[in-house]
Amino acid sequence: MNRIDEIITFSPLNEKDMIKIVNLNLKEVTQRLIENGLKVSLTKKAHLWLAKNGYTADFGARPLTRALQKFIESPLSKKLLEGEFKDGDTIIADLDPETEDKLVFTKK
Repeated sequence: MNRIDEIITFSPLNEKDMIKIVNLNLKEVTQRLIENGLKVSLTKKAHLWLAKNGYTADFGARPLTRALQKFIESPLSKKLLEGEFKDGDTIIADLDPETEDKLVFTKK
């Protein structure tokens, strides 16, 4: 027998909620980098940009995982393989000031 026991209403996520979700999801990535002797930090612009690109009205924060893979993990992995960063480096992720459609990574 199919029946509904309870109705749960979800409110749309706001920018503040999305930034919290970005931070929670980034913990896993940053932990892996720490284990390899690297630190990563995102600027406020990068946080806001990821929050906006990881959210849709239809799916909420579900696209955030793909956004983190596309804009943080993949490009950063490529740079690590190319030897751009080494043990002890602190990596700053910021919004590309020229295009504002991707993140750029620099050493602190």
